[in-house]
Amino acid sequence: MRGIAYDITGRYQQAISDYDRAIELNPQNEDAYTHRGLAYDHLGRYQQAISDYDRAIELNPRSVVAHYNRGLTYEHLGKYQQGISDYDRAIKLNPRYYRAYTNRGVIYAKLGDLDRAIADFDRAIELNPQNFIAYNNRANAYEIEGKYQQAISDYDRAIRLNPRYAEAYNNRGLAYEHLGKYQQAISDYDRAIRLNPRYVRVYMNRANAYALRRNYRKAISDYDRAIRLNPRYAEAYYNRGVIYAKLGDTQQAIADLRKAANLFRQQNRIKEYRTTLDRIQKLQSN
Repeated sequence: MRGIAYDITGRYQQAISDYDRAIELNPQNEDAYTHRGLAYDHLGRYQQAISDYDRAIELNPRSVVAHYNRGLTYEHLGKYQQGISDYDRAIKLNPRYYRAYTNRGVIYAKLGDLDRAIADFDRAIELNPQNFIAYNNRANAYEIEGKYQQAISDYDRAIRLNPRYAEAYNNRGLAYEHLGKYQQAISDYDRAIRLNPRYVRVYMNRANAYALRRNYRKAISDYDRAIRLNPRYAEAYYNRGVIYAKLGDTQQAIADLRKAANLFRQQNRIKEYRTTLDRIQKLQSN
């Protein structure tokens, strides 16, 4: 199907048009529903994606890919139990389908079940030792557990397998930062930015590392960049405001903190909203 080529090159709407045509010609075309569902998922049209996966599974209840893809879409929707159920089914149909173990592990980690998450990542790596994503995800779980050296070892492995994996450099930087190795952290953030100059989170992380080293001007520059890339990044405004306060620029600090407070409120993050208001009040009373 030509739609697959459109999918690969990110032309999802054109891919959908081709899959529409394929389904019109053959309404029993299970693959067309599966592929169109994936294109819908890429566009964030999750309910349409699930409808297509439902139809593909109706046509072929033993479709590993349709179950796996539907699990991925449920994960995007935050419907984690439904996602796990689909990954369970994919694994039952094909016990060697390492991608399902990888993604099920991600959901377990999000749910705080790190033992199950790590077990799934272990199995995914056993099935495919080249699975750099599983190494990165297992490292994330180790990092949550405070096992920073084990996390770094897994990030190292992920990077050896894929030296252009910006996320692994960013995550290894965080692990170094937890260990107080700020220069190594900054070096990793630098590398992540070179690989992906629009990686918003890494600017935030590098700014935090600069701030911890009291290099406040460089920290502000990175917060500026994060905000330009994502003008609704509440934490970046908050952290920049804190730095301006340290530098004695109370007016700019309050302006940033007010912006952060408004964004936290809009995002229904009440705890962060109240914390920010408290900080503004303290600055105004000084």
